[in-house]
Amino acid sequence: MFEKVLVVFAVLSLVGKFIPLPEAGIFFIVSMCLLAFIYFLFGYFLFKEKETSFRNKFLSVFAGIAFTVAISGMLFKVMFWPGWAENLVGGIAFSFIAMFVSIRKKSKSENNEGKTNYYKGIILRSGIIVSISGIFFALPTNELIRLQFRKDPKLAEMIISCREKNGEEDCWEEIKTQHENEILQKLDNAQ
Repeated sequence: MFEKVLVVFAVLSLVGKFIPLPEAGIFFIVSMCLLAFIYFLFGYFLFKEKETSFRNKFLSVFAGIAFTVAISGMLFKVMFWPGWAENLVGGIAFSFIAMFVSIRKKSKSENNEGKTNYYKGIILRSGIIVSISGIFFALPTNELIRLQFRKDPKLAEMIISCREKNGEEDCWEEIKTQHENEILQKLDNAQ
């Protein structure tokens, strides 16, 4: 239940980030971090069944870690932080492995209802995470920047330019100074 609430909250805050709504990015960070935290620490409990073998415990922990890495990659991509590609590729690969193993094990345990539901849960979550991570990986970062800052295309292009320069400190300071000057000028014109 808590997992579903966090997913809904993450989706709503993601939409809010690109509308843009004030502070939606912070809500996105919090919801994605909590979701990653739940999968990382409680992956075993989310997927466990009553009679859990060592292999199933390992698969539960492995899937939880895979989902955490994928969620971290999505968070990094949306927030334009470095390291998103590595996290997304790792998350996709590990989630795909968890899904593949679960599909094989599910086909072998068709007569055991408990194990079938256990594997269905991992397959469903893995499929969703692999699909969404793939979409995030395919989205060009520069287009996400242009979408977020569509009301200020000059700022968007300055951010893209700084990112291409590998984020040199003076580049970001120039953006900050120029953006603050533009805001002050707009306030002066409004008075």
